[in-house]
Amino acid sequence: MKKALLFLFLFASSLASGQTSKFRFGLALNAGRTDNIQSNDGSVPNVVSNAYKDLEQRSIGYSGQIFTQYSTSSKFKLQVGMGYVRTEYATEIKELVFAQPEPNMPRYSKFEYSHQDLMLPIQARYNFSVKKNTFYVLGGISPLFKLKRSKTNTLWYADGSISSKTDDDSVTDYRTLNFNGSFGIGYDLKVAKKMNVFFQPTFDCNLLGASKSASLNRRVYSVGLSVGFIYG
Repeated sequence: MKKALLFLFLFASSLASGQTSKFRFGLALNAGRTDNIQSNDGSVPNVVSNAYKDLEQRSIGYSGQIFTQYSTSSKFKLQVGMGYVRTEYATEIKELVFAQPEPNMPRYSKFEYSHQDLMLPIQARYNFSVKKNTFYVLGGISPLFKLKRSKTNTLWYADGSISSKTDDDSVTDYRTLNFNGSFGIGYDLKVAKKMNVFFQPTFDCNLLGASKSASLNRRVYSVGLSVGFIYG
């Protein structure tokens, strides 16, 4: 990880020196819906895995990154960056049923699971045109370094009160390093002599299961919209 951060620093420094116009830098922000793809190693009965699928639902995720871009030709670009990504998935709000009436106990419950990572995206971009405004496709891979795994339990009570508690999620042995595959189709719009803004629907997905060894594993994915600018 230290070597990757050093490489990014040297890459950005070469941009700042202004020795070549082939280098540009940019900022991208992304927000969208996140969910997970479940996998079963065969030891969990299908009825149980299907019950989890029915219980879980999509949530909201977001990310941000800074990056440097290098033009290898008039249409082909390479990008290397560094950023933060937060993805989530959640359970539905479920009614709690007790054998004996308990007026002080909660009536409904919901769990939300959050994954926070440092990402180092390495991507290739192809512009469909050499014109100043153009559509493009972009894809690549992003090493993900685990920052935090947490779960939030929200409870609703009969008197209308709501409580929420967040703890570290240690139910499984999460990977410290994972990889995301990404793909996007965007539109690049020139707004100034040295600045472009872009709008890009994007799909990202874990290439490995979030857990190192869980029988019922999950690969978290997101579908969202990236917006940002490129300067240089």
